[in-house]
Amino acid sequence: MSGPRRPPPRPGLGTAPPRGLTARGLEPAIHAAIDAGCVLYDTAEIYGTEPLLGRALRERGVDRNSVELVTKLWQTNHAPEHVLEACRGSLRRLAVDVVDLYLVHAPESWRYCGPLEIAPDDTREAIESRAVPRDAKGTVEHGGSTLAQTWEAMLDLVRRGLARGVGLANVGERELAALEARGLAAPAAIEVELHPLRPQAELRRRCAQRGTRVLAQSPLAGAALLDHAVVRKLAAELAVEPARLLLRWHLDRGVEPIPGSSRPEHVRTNLSPLDSALPEPIASALDRLLHV
Repeated sequence: MSGPRRPPPRPGLGTAPPRGLTARGLEPAIHAAIDAGCVLYDTAEIYGTEPLLGRALRERGVDRNSVELVTKLWQTNHAPEHVLEACRGSLRRLAVDVVDLYLVHAPESWRYCGPLEIAPDDTREAIESRAVPRDAKGTVEHGGSTLAQTWEAMLDLVRRGLARGVGLANVGERELAALEARGLAAPAAIEVELHPLRPQAELRRRCAQRGTRVLAQSPLAGAALLDHAVVRKLAAELAVEPARLLLRWHLDRGVEPIPGSSRPEHVRTNLSPLDSALPEPIASALDRLLHV
């Protein structure tokens, strides 16, 4: 018996601070997204934006049930005994009782560094010094947990009512197939880099078979796509911004794009993709970008 049908995909807001900016610098973008009616917010314990996002939603009087909150487990917290602790920390910072999606940030386990408390004003260098364990030679120190062990602890969060769904980020079919081979439940969602230059067609197909949502990080691929001559030509044909064209490409494929920006005007553009599907010639031209 199938569950309730999900509404059509819509863009969300990614809140990973860009290089050279702290989480605090994203506050105007978060406020702009709320004002624009954004329904999907993506954060992580390593970003430093959890407390800012939680406070902004409360202060703006946003109905908790009207938005989806996605956050992530950092790589130093993969040991099963630390997964619950990390999830509770994210819930506390977001000031909610349950998160809609809780994702494993990356499949590799790193040495435990203690509970992570990333402040909104922490610099990237300060964060990395506390959250990326290195030995005397500067090599990242790996942890002893397998992805399967971490995944079983993630599934327990759903049973405890702390997460409505759990998933994985920065993975491929190899990791998903390995969990499936062990008889473990498929992720409710995955979050991967995805755009016309990295379309991930086979991964998307396999996720559709499993009933796994696909969220696209870096859906605009920065200047590589926004300034691409073909993209700009196609956008001009439709008299729209390149970002709106690219985000429609994702939505037409059932993918939920989560672009990030520190500029409110870009956030507003990103949250207003084209209302209808792309004409077939334009969609096909975007599909061929990888081979141009």
